[in-house]
Amino acid sequence: PPISPPSPPPRPPVPMSPPRPSPPPFAPRPPPLLPTLPGTPPAPSPPPFGPSSPPPPPVPGFIGGGFGRRRRRLLNSGAWTGPMSVGLNLLTVDVLSFNQNNSRTYYVHVVRRSPASATRLAEVKVVPLVGNCCPRLSPAFDPLQVEFAVELPGLVSAAALVFSQPHAGASKVQLLAGAELETYSEFPQYYTTSSMQPLAAGNITHFFLTVFALDGVSSRTYHFEVSRLLPP
Repeated sequence: PPISPPSPPPRPPVPMSPPRPSPPPFAPRPPPLLPTLPGTPPAPSPPPFGPSSPPPPPVPGFIGGGFGRRRRRLLNSGAWTGPMSVGLNLLTVDVLSFNQNNSRTYYVHVVRRSPASATRLAEVKVVPLVGNCCPRLSPAFDPLQVEFAVELPGLVSAAALVFSQPHAGASKVQLLAGAELETYSEFPQYYTTSSMQPLAAGNITHFFLTVFALDGVSSRTYHFEVSRLLPP
């Protein structure tokens, strides 16, 4: 019979490679380092969530408080609620990126106005230097009206204004007559009398009485035209 060739020897087993190590857990990449010029101190690291700079000084002429410095983290959107005092209220909004490398601060000035009654006077009279008090205004005084006129005899050489105590929401009252300006910020009595202002015979003297509210924005000016007739 034919002779078959011998079978080859069995192959040795191939060793298996060790298992690959699992990748490390995800970690945020460190922020890139910005190059600095020689001799330049490194830039300070960004502050944590909060004010990045002090608030600006209040706007001159405004009186009032503010929301304070209440802080809150926001992911998408949100809203703040808080009391507002009469006058200027400063609202600060800080926006900080997730990597805390960029930030922006917004300053919002919110002015809460005083009520309309804060600039009204209940009563105003014109007091002549001599003669009977007090001549009738035309039209009769109304807190909502601002234009009035009065006629005085030629013998009256000076007159003053008497006005009632303003509303609690008022800050001061100013009287402008000719070149004279008087300011009243305290009212110990119910009625306040201005100084006597000279009146030119045969001419009209203008009195401007302005009431300022506590908000620093609202005001009301009453205009009085005082006519002195020619002496007999």
